[in-house]
Amino acid sequence: LARGSEPAEAAEEEEDEEEENQEQSDQQAARVEALQETLCQAVLRRFPGMSLRALATLPPLRDRATSAEFNLLLQCLQLASEDERWLEAVAVQLRRSGELGVQAWHGGQQVVRSLADLAGRGHAKAQDLLVEVALGPAGDVSSSGAAASGSGGAPCCEREPRVLFADRATECAVCFEPLYCSFPAFFCGADGRRACVHYVCSACADACVHAKECPICRKEVASRRWLPSPEADPRGWFEAASDGRGTLEAAELCHAVSACLPVSEDLLMKAIEHEEGPLKRSWARRGGGGLISEEDFFDLDGGLFVWILAHRRELYRIQKRGGRVPDIRLDPTGWFDYWDDAGAGILTFNDFLRGVFGSRQLESLDCRTRLHAVRTEAQELWQAAGLRPDGASAGAFGAFGGG
Repeated sequence: LARGSEPAEAAEEEEDEEEENQEQSDQQAARVEALQETLCQAVLRRFPGMSLRALATLPPLRDRATSAEFNLLLQCLQLASEDERWLEAVAVQLRRSGELGVQAWHGGQQVVRSLADLAGRGHAKAQDLLVEVALGPAGDVSSSGAAASGSGGAPCCEREPRVLFADRATECAVCFEPLYCSFPAFFCGADGRRACVHYVCSACADACVHAKECPICRKEVASRRWLPSPEADPRGWFEAASDGRGTLEAAELCHAVSACLPVSEDLLMKAIEHEEGPLKRSWARRGGGGLISEEDFFDLDGGLFVWILAHRRELYRIQKRGGRVPDIRLDPTGWFDYWDDAGAGILTFNDFLRGVFGSRQLESLDCRTRLHAVRTEAQELWQAAGLRPDGASAGAFGAFGGG
């Protein structure tokens, strides 16, 4: 009889445990609902401090945000245009999505464009948050919303390390100095619209206006304007590059990008127009007749804004590092330190690959077949040396580099 009662007792215990779990789940759901109501009231009454207290106790998102959560986020973004304190509430809400990334918020594009608006109005917090949302907390596109979505279809140029070469920079047509080192200017006609697609450096712009013509195409000009920063005012950058039309042609984009980055215009054009080009997938994705819309541009899943922003961050790393790259064969420790941007004493495989691309004079716009071959070769070297997948210390790498 005792043995016969054991299954019944086990079933009863299991049933009690299920009831207890359900009760805890119901309590948690009720608690979250109460916190959401508190947050809603705080937003309606415009109490940023109260909002932050409610957000601090909300659990992380396990799935995409609900419509109610998304609308509250948009309201906070709208309030931030009048009171910058609301940006902290926006940041806390966005970080609730964790590894889901900004795409948990209905794709994230509306969030990015709202942050871009705030960044263009000079809100420094919005500029920082925009970089975090687009590239991830580490400023690395591999941890951005596009990568976190698990789409697996990101363009090759997003998966490869970003490497820039100063000798590929577009020069000012007047003084022959690199455009990206200055504040690029463009010309407007008497009607206030852009006179042409060209740019010159800030030091030469006024002289060109005085001469009343573009030094490249000789079109008549009446004034000059500065090209906004793609980080500080990305929507202003797009508007200036597109002359306010809301769409960009390939040539317009190439001129604007090469004005703020040391990249080859020819390679960029091929990446956009060629069927096998790494940026072909992100160009005119919505049937725009060969034009890229602002919606295409800000798309986190392969949009060109993410590409430009990621390469601008790499440009700052290069300027911070300075100097020549040490020869890995002669000075493996110096080579390690040069590519260890964080100074953490650990070189990840991606850092190593970035250094290899730099040594081979390869950038993410180059031939995809060659990029893949070099990546495969680097992976084989890394594995053959027995280096850890999550990174190599200076000592371990020194032994590998010296060999």
